[in-house]
Amino acid sequence: MKIVLDVSAAAEIIFCRPSRKKLASVVANADLVLAPSLFVVEAANLIFKYHREKLFEEGKQFEYYNECLKLVDLFIPNEELSLEVLSMACNNKKPVYDYYYLVLARRNSATLLTQDKVLQSEAKKHGVNA
Repeated sequence: MKIVLDVSAAAEIIFCRPSRKKLASVVANADLVLAPSLFVVEAANLIFKYHREKLFEEGKQFEYYNECLKLVDLFIPNEELSLEVLSMACNNKKPVYDYYYLVLARRNSATLLTQDKVLQSEAKKHGVNA
């Protein structure tokens, strides 16, 4: 099974939240874990926000960031997805960010692993398993 992992699901895993066990199992059992290269920036921004709010011990930000990135087997360059993403965003009148994950999942017949309810809803509308 192929999955596309977004940062909301990765955060559940690395911060040991309640759904961690289930999500970590899906990632561990996947044949391939994909993410758009946007994931790298979103993960860094998430870790920065948590660091700023002092939600974890000082100095742990790099450990959490690396854990997050290690969950992904292959990062797909944003440029490979951008035209289709922009088209979908314009047609659906929604920001482009989530569509990177959705387009990648659709192109690879992969399951989208996300905790984002809006993204789950969009995936369903566009025939992507989430």
